[in-house]
Amino acid sequence: MLKDIYRRIVQQRAVTKPELANQLEVSLTAVSEYVNQLERAGWVIPTNKAESTGGRRAQRYSMNPKHRFIMGGDIRAEHCYLFLADLSGQVLQSTVLTMETNEYGQYVERLAAAILDCIERWGVPKSRILAIGFCISGITDWSHQVVDRSVELDWTRVPLGLDMRWRLGISTFVEMDARIYARNELHPKDSRNAVGVLFVNRGIGVALILNNEIFRGYTNRAGENRFFFPFITSMEDFVERNQTMQQILAQPYYHQDQRATMDALNRQFTEHVRSNPRARAVVDHFAAEAGQMLYSMASLINPRKLVLTGNVFDYLDYIYEGTKASIESYDRIYQKPVVTRGSAIDSPLERGIAAFLLEKFHALKQFSI
Repeated sequence: MLKDIYRRIVQQRAVTKPELANQLEVSLTAVSEYVNQLERAGWVIPTNKAESTGGRRAQRYSMNPKHRFIMGGDIRAEHCYLFLADLSGQVLQSTVLTMETNEYGQYVERLAAAILDCIERWGVPKSRILAIGFCISGITDWSHQVVDRSVELDWTRVPLGLDMRWRLGISTFVEMDARIYARNELHPKDSRNAVGVLFVNRGIGVALILNNEIFRGYTNRAGENRFFFPFITSMEDFVERNQTMQQILAQPYYHQDQRATMDALNRQFTEHVRSNPRARAVVDHFAAEAGQMLYSMASLINPRKLVLTGNVFDYLDYIYEGTKASIESYDRIYQKPVVTRGSAIDSPLERGIAAFLLEKFHALKQFSI
Protein backbone atom coordinates (compact mmCIF):
# COMPACT_ATOMS: atom_id res chain seq x y z
CA MET A 1 0.00 0.00 0.00
CA LEU A 2 2.86 2.42 0.78
CA LYS A 3 4.30 2.09 -2.72
CA ASP A 4 0.87 2.44 -4.29
CA ILE A 5 0.21 5.66 -2.39
CA TYR A 6 3.69 6.95 -3.22
CA ARG A 7 3.11 6.17 -6.91
CA ARG A 8 -0.12 8.16 -6.91
CA ILE A 9 1.55 11.11 -5.21
CA VAL A 10 4.38 11.05 -7.77
CA GLN A 11 2.02 10.81 -10.73
CA GLN A 12 -0.38 13.50 -9.52
CA ARG A 13 2.44 15.77 -8.32
CA ALA A 14 0.33 17.20 -5.49
CA VAL A 15 -2.57 15.44 -3.80
CA THR A 16 -4.44 15.56 -0.48
CA LYS A 17 -5.15 12.71 1.92
CA PRO A 18 -8.92 12.86 1.27
CA GLU A 19 -8.29 12.66 -2.48
CA LEU A 20 -6.11 9.59 -1.99
CA ALA A 21 -8.70 7.97 0.26
CA ASN A 22 -11.37 8.46 -2.41
CA GLN A 23 -9.14 7.08 -5.17
CA LEU A 24 -8.12 4.02 -3.17
CA GLU A 25 -11.51 3.51 -1.55
CA VAL A 26 -10.00 3.12 1.90
CA SER A 27 -10.55 5.06 5.10
CA LEU A 28 -9.06 8.52 5.56
CA THR A 29 -7.53 7.30 8.84
CA ALA A 30 -5.60 4.53 7.05
CA VAL A 31 -4.45 6.82 4.26
CA SER A 32 -3.34 9.46 6.78
CA GLU A 33 -1.16 6.94 8.58
CA TYR A 34 0.44 5.76 5.31
CA VAL A 35 1.14 9.32 4.15
CA ASN A 36 2.57 10.17 7.57
CA GLN A 37 4.90 7.16 7.27
CA LEU A 38 6.07 8.36 3.86
CA GLU A 39 6.63 11.85 5.24
CA ARG A 40 8.59 10.58 8.25
CA ALA A 41 10.75 8.45 5.96
CA GLY A 42 11.45 11.46 3.74
CA TRP A 43 9.73 10.22 0.57
CA VAL A 44 7.05 12.93 0.49
CA ILE A 45 6.79 16.50 1.72
CA PRO A 46 3.82 18.78 2.50
CA THR A 47 3.39 21.55 -0.05
CA ASN A 48 0.58 24.04 -0.56
CA LYS A 49 -2.98 23.59 0.65
CA ALA A 50 -5.96 22.74 -1.54
CA GLU A 51 -8.77 25.17 -2.28
CA SER A 52 -11.37 25.37 0.46
CA THR A 53 -14.65 23.54 -0.09
CA GLY A 54 -16.28 25.11 2.94
CA GLY A 55 -14.23 23.53 5.71
CA ARG A 56 -10.54 23.47 6.58
CA ARG A 57 -8.21 23.53 3.63
CA ALA A 58 -6.61 20.10 3.15
CA GLN A 59 -2.83 19.76 3.00
CA ARG A 60 -1.35 18.67 -0.32
CA TYR A 61 1.61 16.28 -0.45
CA SER A 62 4.24 15.91 -3.16
CA MET A 63 7.22 13.72 -3.89
CA ASN A 64 10.43 14.82 -2.18
CA PRO A 65 12.78 14.89 -5.17
CA LYS A 66 15.89 15.16 -2.97
CA HIS A 67 15.24 11.99 -0.96
CA ARG A 68 17.09 9.82 -3.47
CA PHE A 69 19.20 10.35 -6.57
CA ILE A 70 19.28 8.68 -9.94
CA MET A 71 22.09 8.32 -12.43
CA GLY A 72 21.57 8.04 -16.14
CA GLY A 73 23.36 8.01 -19.43
CA ASP A 74 22.95 8.29 -23.17
CA ILE A 75 24.99 5.49 -24.70
CA ARG A 76 26.40 6.29 -28.15
CA ALA A 77 29.19 4.85 -30.25
CA GLU A 78 31.51 7.86 -29.84
CA HIS A 79 30.55 9.04 -26.36
CA CYS A 80 28.41 8.49 -23.30
CA TYR A 81 26.76 11.40 -21.53
CA LEU A 82 26.43 10.68 -17.78
CA PHE A 83 24.41 12.66 -15.28
CA LEU A 84 23.33 12.72 -11.66
CA ALA A 85 19.80 14.01 -10.99
CA ASP A 86 17.18 14.13 -8.30
CA LEU A 87 13.98 12.09 -8.61
CA SER A 88 12.32 14.78 -10.73
CA GLY A 89 15.10 14.67 -13.32
CA GLN A 90 16.70 17.95 -12.20
CA VAL A 91 20.36 17.67 -13.23
CA LEU A 92 22.86 18.09 -10.41
CA GLN A 93 26.08 16.94 -12.11
CA SER A 94 27.04 15.76 -15.58
CA THR A 95 29.98 14.73 -17.71
CA VAL A 96 30.67 13.40 -21.21
CA LEU A 97 32.91 10.37 -21.73
CA THR A 98 34.73 9.89 -25.00
CA MET A 99 34.60 6.25 -26.05
CA GLU A 100 37.51 4.94 -28.09
CA THR A 101 35.81 1.65 -28.95
CA ASN A 102 32.30 0.22 -28.94
CA GLU A 103 33.52 -3.34 -28.32
CA TYR A 104 31.12 -4.41 -25.59
CA GLY A 105 33.55 -5.69 -22.96
CA GLN A 106 35.83 -2.66 -23.16
CA TYR A 107 32.90 -0.24 -23.33
CA VAL A 108 31.32 -1.67 -20.17
CA GLU A 109 34.62 -1.64 -18.27
CA ARG A 110 35.21 2.01 -19.19
CA LEU A 111 31.63 2.97 -18.36
CA ALA A 112 31.57 1.22 -14.97
CA ALA A 113 34.90 2.75 -13.95
CA ALA A 114 33.69 6.21 -14.99
CA ILE A 115 30.46 5.88 -12.99
CA LEU A 116 32.36 4.84 -9.85
CA ASP A 117 34.70 7.79 -10.34
CA CYS A 118 31.74 10.16 -10.77
CA ILE A 119 30.05 8.85 -7.61
CA GLU A 120 33.22 9.54 -5.65
CA ARG A 121 33.89 12.96 -7.19
CA TRP A 122 30.28 14.09 -6.83
CA GLY A 123 30.17 12.97 -3.19
CA VAL A 124 27.05 10.83 -3.43
CA PRO A 125 26.71 7.75 -1.19
CA LYS A 126 25.81 4.70 -3.30
CA SER A 127 23.02 3.93 -0.83
CA ARG A 128 21.27 7.16 -1.89
CA ILE A 129 21.22 6.22 -5.60
CA LEU A 130 17.87 4.66 -6.41
CA ALA A 131 18.94 3.16 -9.75
CA ILE A 132 20.80 3.81 -13.00
CA GLY A 133 19.05 4.13 -16.35
CA PHE A 134 20.56 4.09 -19.83
CA CYS A 135 19.12 5.35 -23.09
CA ILE A 136 20.26 3.42 -26.18
CA SER A 137 19.60 3.21 -29.89
CA GLY A 138 18.34 -0.35 -30.03
CA ILE A 139 15.84 -2.91 -28.79
CA THR A 140 15.89 -4.36 -25.27
CA ASP A 141 14.30 -7.36 -23.59
CA TRP A 142 11.09 -7.06 -21.58
CA SER A 143 12.93 -6.61 -18.28
CA HIS A 144 15.16 -3.82 -19.64
CA GLN A 145 18.30 -5.74 -18.67
CA VAL A 146 19.52 -7.02 -22.04
CA VAL A 147 20.20 -5.13 -25.27
CA ASP A 148 18.78 -7.51 -27.86
CA ARG A 149 20.22 -5.51 -30.75
CA SER A 150 21.85 -2.11 -31.34
CA VAL A 151 23.00 -1.42 -34.89
CA GLU A 152 24.82 1.77 -33.89
CA LEU A 153 26.93 -0.06 -31.29
CA ASP A 154 26.93 -3.43 -33.08
CA TRP A 155 25.76 -5.18 -29.92
CA THR A 156 23.61 -8.33 -29.96
CA ARG A 157 22.13 -9.98 -26.85
CA VAL A 158 24.42 -8.22 -24.36
CA PRO A 159 23.32 -8.16 -20.67
CA LEU A 160 24.16 -4.50 -20.05
CA GLY A 161 21.89 -4.02 -17.03
CA LEU A 162 23.05 -7.21 -15.36
CA ASP A 163 26.73 -6.52 -16.03
CA MET A 164 26.52 -2.98 -14.66
CA ARG A 165 24.65 -4.11 -11.55
CA TRP A 166 27.31 -6.75 -10.90
CA ARG A 167 30.10 -4.18 -11.24
CA LEU A 168 28.43 -1.30 -9.40
CA GLY A 169 26.06 -2.90 -6.91
CA ILE A 170 23.28 -0.59 -8.15
CA SER A 171 20.13 -1.68 -10.02
CA THR A 172 20.57 -0.76 -13.68
CA PHE A 173 18.09 -0.70 -16.56
CA VAL A 174 18.30 0.14 -20.26
CA GLU A 175 15.59 1.44 -22.60
CA MET A 176 15.18 2.35 -26.27
CA ASP A 177 15.82 6.07 -26.87
CA ALA A 178 12.47 6.94 -28.47
CA ARG A 179 10.57 5.45 -25.51
CA ILE A 180 12.63 7.46 -23.03
CA TYR A 181 11.46 10.67 -24.69
CA ALA A 182 7.90 9.37 -24.99
CA ARG A 183 7.68 9.13 -21.19
CA ASN A 184 7.73 12.94 -21.04
CA GLU A 185 4.39 12.89 -22.87
CA LEU A 186 2.55 10.66 -20.37
CA HIS A 187 -0.32 12.35 -18.53
CA PRO A 188 -1.83 10.33 -15.65
CA LYS A 189 -5.06 12.34 -15.68
CA ASP A 190 -5.69 11.68 -19.38
CA SER A 191 -6.52 7.99 -19.87
CA ARG A 192 -7.15 8.56 -23.60
CA ASN A 193 -3.74 10.11 -24.20
CA ALA A 194 -2.17 9.06 -27.54
CA VAL A 195 1.17 10.35 -28.85
CA GLY A 196 3.64 9.34 -31.56
CA VAL A 197 7.38 10.04 -31.17
CA LEU A 198 9.89 9.87 -34.03
CA PHE A 199 13.51 9.89 -32.84
CA VAL A 200 16.28 10.43 -35.40
CA ASN A 201 19.96 10.47 -34.54
CA ARG A 202 22.38 7.85 -35.89
CA GLY A 203 19.51 5.45 -35.41
CA ILE A 204 15.83 5.91 -36.17
CA GLY A 205 13.04 4.73 -33.93
CA VAL A 206 9.40 5.31 -33.08
CA ALA A 207 7.59 5.20 -29.74
CA LEU A 208 3.84 5.10 -29.30
CA ILE A 209 1.67 6.09 -26.37
CA LEU A 210 -1.76 4.48 -26.49
CA ASN A 211 -4.30 5.03 -23.71
CA ASN A 212 -1.55 6.79 -21.78
CA GLU A 213 0.77 3.77 -21.76
CA ILE A 214 3.97 3.09 -23.66
CA PHE A 215 3.04 0.58 -26.37
CA ARG A 216 5.66 -2.17 -26.56
CA GLY A 217 4.08 -4.63 -28.98
CA TYR A 218 3.83 -8.41 -28.78
CA THR A 219 7.62 -8.97 -28.67
CA ASN A 220 8.71 -5.58 -27.28
CA ARG A 221 9.76 -4.45 -30.77
CA ALA A 222 7.13 -1.85 -31.56
CA GLY A 223 8.92 1.02 -33.33
CA GLU A 224 11.85 -1.06 -34.61
CA ASN A 225 13.63 0.81 -37.40
CA ARG A 226 13.15 -1.88 -40.05
CA PHE A 227 9.84 -0.15 -40.65
CA PHE A 228 11.72 2.83 -42.09
CA PHE A 229 14.07 1.07 -44.48
CA PRO A 230 12.17 1.95 -47.69
CA PHE A 231 12.89 5.67 -47.28
CA ILE A 232 15.99 6.02 -45.09
CA THR A 233 18.60 4.47 -47.40
CA SER A 234 19.31 7.69 -49.29
CA MET A 235 19.31 9.67 -46.03
CA GLU A 236 21.80 7.29 -44.41
CA ASP A 237 24.12 7.68 -47.40
CA PHE A 238 23.81 11.46 -47.19
CA VAL A 239 24.57 11.40 -43.46
CA GLU A 240 27.71 9.34 -44.02
CA ARG A 241 28.97 11.76 -46.67
CA ASN A 242 27.96 15.10 -45.17
CA GLN A 243 30.54 16.57 -42.81
CA THR A 244 28.17 19.00 -41.08
CA MET A 245 25.65 16.23 -40.42
CA GLN A 246 28.41 14.09 -38.94
CA GLN A 247 29.40 16.91 -36.60
CA ILE A 248 25.79 17.33 -35.46
CA LEU A 249 25.25 13.63 -34.80
CA ALA A 250 28.51 13.44 -32.87
CA GLN A 251 27.33 16.10 -30.39
CA PRO A 252 26.04 15.06 -26.96
CA TYR A 253 22.45 16.26 -27.31
CA TYR A 254 22.07 17.16 -23.65
CA HIS A 255 25.16 19.25 -23.12
CA GLN A 256 23.68 22.73 -23.06
CA ASP A 257 27.13 24.32 -23.13
CA GLN A 258 27.22 23.24 -26.78
CA ARG A 259 24.22 25.38 -27.75
CA ALA A 260 26.26 28.06 -29.55
CA THR A 261 28.10 25.35 -31.48
CA MET A 262 24.83 23.68 -32.46
CA ASP A 263 23.30 26.97 -33.61
CA ALA A 264 26.32 27.59 -35.84
CA LEU A 265 26.11 24.06 -37.28
CA ASN A 266 22.39 24.53 -37.90
CA ARG A 267 23.05 27.66 -39.95
CA GLN A 268 25.89 25.95 -41.78
CA PHE A 269 23.71 22.97 -42.65
CA THR A 270 20.82 25.13 -43.86
CA GLU A 271 23.12 27.17 -46.12
CA HIS A 272 24.68 23.99 -47.50
CA VAL A 273 21.34 22.36 -48.33
CA ARG A 274 19.88 25.48 -49.93
CA SER A 275 22.94 25.96 -52.13
CA ASN A 276 23.34 22.28 -53.08
CA PRO A 277 20.47 20.92 -55.22
CA ARG A 278 21.50 17.28 -54.75
CA ALA A 279 21.70 17.55 -50.96
CA ARG A 280 18.42 19.45 -50.89
CA ALA A 281 16.70 16.73 -52.94
CA VAL A 282 17.82 14.02 -50.50
CA VAL A 283 16.76 15.97 -47.41
CA ASP A 284 13.45 17.02 -48.94
CA HIS A 285 12.75 13.40 -49.91
CA PHE A 286 13.43 12.27 -46.34
CA ALA A 287 11.14 14.98 -44.93
CA ALA A 288 8.36 14.08 -47.37
CA GLU A 289 8.59 10.34 -46.70
CA ALA A 290 8.84 10.82 -42.94
CA GLY A 291 5.81 13.09 -43.12
CA GLN A 292 3.87 10.48 -45.08
CA MET A 293 4.78 7.75 -42.60
CA LEU A 294 3.75 9.91 -39.65
CA TYR A 295 0.51 10.85 -41.39
CA SER A 296 -0.25 7.15 -41.79
CA MET A 297 0.51 6.64 -38.11
CA ALA A 298 -1.76 9.55 -37.19
CA SER A 299 -4.57 8.09 -39.27
CA LEU A 300 -4.17 4.77 -37.49
CA ILE A 301 -3.77 5.77 -33.82
CA ASN A 302 -5.44 9.22 -33.78
CA PRO A 303 -2.81 10.92 -31.55
CA ARG A 304 -3.16 14.31 -29.91
CA LYS A 305 0.52 15.04 -30.63
CA LEU A 306 3.45 13.96 -32.82
CA VAL A 307 6.89 14.67 -31.37
CA LEU A 308 9.96 14.89 -33.63
CA THR A 309 13.14 14.62 -31.59
CA GLY A 310 16.81 13.60 -31.58
CA ASN A 311 19.74 15.64 -32.91
CA VAL A 312 18.43 15.64 -36.50
CA PHE A 313 15.13 17.34 -35.65
CA ASP A 314 16.06 19.32 -32.55
CA TYR A 315 19.16 20.94 -34.02
CA LEU A 316 18.33 21.16 -37.73
CA ASP A 317 15.54 23.61 -38.44
CA TYR A 318 15.46 22.78 -42.15
CA ILE A 319 14.67 19.08 -41.62
CA TYR A 320 12.25 19.70 -38.76
CA GLU A 321 10.29 22.39 -40.61
CA GLY A 322 10.22 20.30 -43.79
CA THR A 323 8.93 17.21 -41.99
CA LYS A 324 6.38 19.22 -40.04
CA ALA A 325 5.12 20.88 -43.25
CA SER A 326 4.86 17.47 -44.91
CA ILE A 327 2.71 16.11 -42.07
CA GLU A 328 0.49 19.17 -42.03
CA SER A 329 -0.01 19.09 -45.80
CA TYR A 330 -2.28 16.07 -45.45
CA ASP A 331 -5.85 17.18 -44.82
CA ARG A 332 -7.70 13.86 -45.08
CA ILE A 333 -7.63 13.23 -41.37
CA TYR A 334 -10.36 13.90 -38.84
CA GLN A 335 -8.17 15.23 -36.06
CA LYS A 336 -4.84 16.80 -36.98
CA PRO A 337 -2.27 16.22 -34.23
CA VAL A 338 -0.06 18.98 -32.87
CA VAL A 339 3.44 18.59 -34.33
CA THR A 340 6.30 19.67 -32.09
CA ARG A 341 9.93 18.87 -31.28
CA GLY A 342 12.10 18.46 -28.23
CA SER A 343 14.39 20.96 -26.56
CA ALA A 344 17.58 20.32 -24.63
CA ILE A 345 16.63 23.25 -22.37
CA ASP A 346 13.77 21.14 -20.99
CA SER A 347 16.11 18.23 -20.06
CA PRO A 348 14.01 15.61 -21.89
CA LEU A 349 16.57 12.82 -21.49
CA GLU A 350 16.99 13.31 -17.76
CA ARG A 351 13.26 13.67 -17.07
CA GLY A 352 12.50 10.66 -19.28
CA ILE A 353 15.03 8.47 -17.50
CA ALA A 354 13.77 9.63 -14.10
CA ALA A 355 10.22 8.64 -15.11
CA PHE A 356 11.52 5.30 -16.45
CA LEU A 357 13.34 4.47 -13.21
CA LEU A 358 10.39 5.48 -11.04
CA GLU A 359 8.26 3.09 -13.12
CA LYS A 360 10.69 0.34 -12.19
CA PHE A 361 10.68 1.41 -8.54
CA HIS A 362 6.90 1.25 -8.38
CA ALA A 363 6.63 -2.07 -10.25
CA LEU A 364 9.45 -4.26 -8.92
CA LYS A 365 9.54 -6.01 -5.55
CA GLN A 366 13.31 -5.52 -5.33
CA PHE A 367 12.60 -1.88 -4.42
CA SER A 368 10.99 -1.10 -1.08
CA ILE A 369 10.13 1.94 0.98
